[in-house]
Amino acid sequence: MQIKRTLAFVDDVAIEAGQPVTPPLRKVAVVAIFDNPFAGKFEKDLSPLTEASEEIGRHISRMAIALLAPHKPESYGKGAVIGINGEQEHGVAMLTTVFWKRYARRSRRRQSMDFLTHQTCGAGRKHRRPVRTQGCALRAVAL
Repeated sequence: MQIKRTLAFVDDVAIEAGQPVTPPLRKVAVVAIFDNPFAGKFEKDLSPLTEASEEIGRHISRMAIALLAPHKPESYGKGAVIGINGEQEHGVAMLTTVFWKRYARRSRRRQSMDFLTHQTCGAGRKHRRPVRTQGCALRAVAL
């Protein structure tokens, strides 16, 4: 699967509720956009999505870690946004990879981990994903 676009977001919080944040809190999100080969049709075997997600996860994680510098990741979250012709299971297949399990085991310094949650929204609706900890990598699939 070829990534069509990669978007990155950095949120540096220096003051919260009128109080200085020391050290400043940095949150990062990296989004990979690519075509879903299963959009608009039923596919029983979603393993190609799971297999592709390992390299995509590596790619966006490297970007997220670089954007966090000079800070180290303390936790992460992940999510998927599926287009109107896709299925929720397509996003789940992308998020439940061996790569993320390995990362979670090696992240001994993490303070918390944001586990997989599901939300279904219609086209044009806002999707809200809580991010409460430093260092977040967000995977999104545009289909």
